[in-house]
Amino acid sequence: MSSDSEIDVVGVEEEQNPTTSSRVKKAYSIEKKIEVIEFAKKNSNHAAARRFGVSRSSVIDWRAQEGKLRESKRINKRLPGGGRSLRFMESDEQLANWVRERRKEKVRVTRRMIQQQAIKMFPLVTKENIINSFKYCGLTNKTNGAEDDEIHCFKINGPVSEGRAQLRQARLDNELAKIFEEIDLEEDVENGNESDNSIEM
Repeated sequence: MSSDSEIDVVGVEEEQNPTTSSRVKKAYSIEKKIEVIEFAKKNSNHAAARRFGVSRSSVIDWRAQEGKLRESKRINKRLPGGGRSLRFMESDEQLANWVRERRKEKVRVTRRMIQQQAIKMFPLVTKENIINSFKYCGLTNKTNGAEDDEIHCFKINGPVSEGRAQLRQARLDNELAKIFEEIDLEEDVENGNESDNSIEM
């Protein structure tokens, strides 16, 4: 058991220059959640939250999930259902089955092969979209063209540790540019000038 002031945290991602929130999301191992639950049973939810540095609501949630946590402790580090859900469950399952079949046949399955099979299996998705999904890191779009804020990363040169900070900075720069543009347009209208007209001397 760890010391009173420490709790093991799995998969914490700290950013050097957070611009919007000072809170960092933490993922606690099942063992630590059970340790918190045991302490909360002997004392109280509030005392467990203070001692382990977690929110009281997390302690309550973990106590409600105690049976599942104890059951999956032997198998997994986290409960099933975490992460983003698949958009096209059936299509993904078909492609996954195809990959499994190739591997059973002792065939090495490359990314290129998966791309080509996806193009064959899903003719409604353009070839460019399938191929590009293996190359880029960026925000995906909804079918209406709006950003859905889901980030997909397929990095050629390995992971980009400061990727989220760069994305956050780019968004901030974009917002500032829009604000300055709005201010300039408003001033031009107030002064009776139209910014689209050329200057006459």
